[in-house]
Amino acid sequence: MSVVQQLSQQNAPLTSSTGVAQTGIMALMMIMMFTMDGRYQSLFGMAGKFLVILRRALPEYCATVFCAMLTLCVCWFEPEEQADSVHSSLHVRQFWPILQDPDTLLAVHGMLRCIILVSVWFRARQSWPVPASFLHFTAVSLVAQIYLNTQAAFALEGPFAGDSMIYIHGFALLMTLALARKHKLQTGERVYPLAMLSVLLVSGYVAWSNRLDIATESVENAVFSFVSFVDVAAMLHFAIYCCCSIFGGEFSSSNADGLMLVMIVDRVAVMYYVLDAFSLLPNSTSAAIGAEVKEADLTAVGHPMLLLSVAQVACVALATLGSVAYFLARFWNEDKVPVALQTPDQVRARIAEHAQVPVGKLSSIVF
Repeated sequence: MSVVQQLSQQNAPLTSSTGVAQTGIMALMMIMMFTMDGRYQSLFGMAGKFLVILRRALPEYCATVFCAMLTLCVCWFEPEEQADSVHSSLHVRQFWPILQDPDTLLAVHGMLRCIILVSVWFRARQSWPVPASFLHFTAVSLVAQIYLNTQAAFALEGPFAGDSMIYIHGFALLMTLALARKHKLQTGERVYPLAMLSVLLVSGYVAWSNRLDIATESVENAVFSFVSFVDVAAMLHFAIYCCCSIFGGEFSSSNADGLMLVMIVDRVAVMYYVLDAFSLLPNSTSAAIGAEVKEADLTAVGHPMLLLSVAQVACVALATLGSVAYFLARFWNEDKVPVALQTPDQVRARIAEHAQVPVGKLSSIVF
């Protein structure tokens, strides 16, 4: 048993759903205290602003609910002969009575990613909620995931077994490429291939030096780790972009509230899947069915379980950071940006400034 598993099991009794809920409520209250000024101090003002946020996020919420209903329909109305033919054991289905298999979380992740990309396409009419580098790294990650879905060792089991994920990731890849082209045409932002290539080379080297022992081919195991590290790079650029836009006014008229929240849910689903697969949760699938996962059995070289777990936790943290930065920018510039753009000369000066300094030039910031 690894050190991470021992620490998680020792601290498991101290963690409960009530404690997590209390921590979330306290964090929400702290964010409200530091971000809301006199306009939001009254209860009715806060409720009104909350309803405004819900109205702006209504399309993403409806799409997420549809995604959840579609997942439940696929899981609940799965034919008996198909359920018997898949590799999921009866114990796993008893532990996952609704989703039927932990691999369903990856299917949910794929559908949520499609919702995120479609939302970016429509929300870009006001301002771009993500940088170009996020789209580029996402495209690379999707190509790697499509390759993994074609391999038997990494194919999904359960209700979404088969070629369904290839079509979902294929649609997401097409959306990503279309968004990257649209971003280039609208903003004129330069592409930095050398900086991007350096990130991919580092990610590939770390993935090759820390790969699992699931498939017979080492390349497939390295690609599985490579996907997580590229996702970290994408979320890092997203978080930096949102933090740099707090005082710039780019998000003053944006309606990407739902997009930010769906992005957090998407990363949480992947993180839960990875932690559950490595038995790092107090109540994991492998522990419930009596098949304890040992780090030595799944490790080909390096420490892939540790790095993959840290990578997924980092993705959730960066998604949360970017979302908090977006809401801070939304509230901070709600009244200040319209005042700053009172005359046509100021508007033209601002457009000229953005034309000279492209928004989202994150490669030069990170490197």
